[in-house]
Amino acid sequence: MKIEVEFKDETIKKLEAYVSFYNINKKLLGTDKEITVEDTIKGSVMLYLNTLNLNSSPLIESKGLIIKSKIPSVYNRKSLSIINNETKIPKSTLSGILNGSLPSLENFIRIWLSIGQPSIHDLLDIEIR
Repeated sequence: MKIEVEFKDETIKKLEAYVSFYNINKKLLGTDKEITVEDTIKGSVMLYLNTLNLNSSPLIESKGLIIKSKIPSVYNRKSLSIINNETKIPKSTLSGILNGSLPSLENFIRIWLSIGQPSIHDLLDIEIR
């Protein structure tokens, strides 16, 4: 499917500047594969859709109990650096958690404390079938 999108000139200039920087940086690191503005837009849309966690798989599914994480939606617009500052969880671990991985109990508690100790239902979607 093809979709046409219209951007402001300043947005196009920012995208072009980013793509140029990225491609030059990759060449300096020895990689010749270049990206385009279109690649960047596609990647950005996919990243955003992943943060919405639309098709999250259950963390736990056993004997009619299904538990899904709502943690990615809690941190919807925050950067890894900010979340790392708030939780003291390493960025690599946070990245996995924000992409749907099951956090350890310690990291779950760090997240829970960093957002003000809300109800468990604010962090987990619990369903009994």
